[in-house]
Amino acid sequence: MALPSGIDRIAGSRATRGPAGVRARGSADGLDAELRRQLLRTASTGNDRSWPRTADIADARNAHRTNTLAELRSALASSATWLEGDLRLRDGRPVLAHGAHDGWSLSLRDWLEIGAASGRGLKLDFKQAAAVEPTLRMLRDAKVPDERLIINVATSARSGGARVRLDQLQSIRARFPKAILNLDPGPAPYDPVMLDAVVRLARSVGGPVMFPLDLAHVTPAVVRALRAAGRVAVWNDPRRTPPGDVAETTRRLRRWGVDGMVDLRG
Repeated sequence: MALPSGIDRIAGSRATRGPAGVRARGSADGLDAELRRQLLRTASTGNDRSWPRTADIADARNAHRTNTLAELRSALASSATWLEGDLRLRDGRPVLAHGAHDGWSLSLRDWLEIGAASGRGLKLDFKQAAAVEPTLRMLRDAKVPDERLIINVATSARSGGARVRLDQLQSIRARFPKAILNLDPGPAPYDPVMLDAVVRLARSVGGPVMFPLDLAHVTPAVVRALRAAGRVAVWNDPRRTPPGDVAETTRRLRRWGVDGMVDLRG
């Protein structure tokens, strides 16, 4: 359901599991050929929801998680204009998996092929630092336009994501100059020292930058501090921080200066 000012709740955004809560496992060789063809046909018929290269990220509608076949199918059938996946290594290969102990049903190669065919934006959220380099090599081969990419990495060792060094960020920027680098500042609350460090890092890297923030700890002062170096997005864990009246929360965040690619999940 599209919400005001480009903030969305995408149905089915929570992880989808099979019987007894166990995820389907993928094959090292990827999807079955016929299943891949079906998904590619589904993706290509949804090109009316493709992401124009000149569009404003504030107007994005994000499918928050597309790590499983069920989640990806749901997202392709929805009004989402961006597909988000979590990256880890399994047997040395990048796959889509959120948790360290989650199984997987989609290889990165399959996910990229289907995502590219859809014409939608692709947001890659790194959960494991070792997955960064092999993923970026495959991403370059996939030839997805930079303007349709968001690369999410952590800037703090305390974050749940994959922390990368400044030289790695600069390497990512050199290879994908127009992609949005989503710099996760780490766990809230966001103190002034942390905010200053992430702003300096963003300026060192250059190019389009966005900062994903936890709704529970977003304040006007935090948004102002980060807007000095990039855009600001907000996410929430609905079990811990329900957004309440989503429309009113949306208006409040916009007044504070929050931009786009915002996930508010109820």
